[in-house]
Amino acid sequence: MLQGFMTQQLREKNIEAVGVPIRGKDKRTRLELSANPIFEKKVLFPRHGCEGVLDQALNFGVAKNDDLVDALTTLILGIIDNPPHNYPQVMIVKHNFL
Repeated sequence: MLQGFMTQQLREKNIEAVGVPIRGKDKRTRLELSANPIFEKKVLFPRHGCEGVLDQALNFGVAKNDDLVDALTTLILGIIDNPPHNYPQVMIVKHNFL
């Protein structure tokens, strides 16, 4: 699928990438499962630069687009399922990361 393709493309550019299976969970379920780490302040956002993803999360189901929040929830759940070793247990979402 597309996810496997993207993972392969990133690896070919020497960017460490891991595919994250969604295991049949729909977008709303993934958002609900991702909410606790956000509320527990294990996922932090900068004051500026993440307005798009926050808008999509807060207006999920009503907003025209949901791709950013879908990517964020997939990332959060992937890290919960397979946490990186020797890293802090707090995720900081930054903008301009590329």
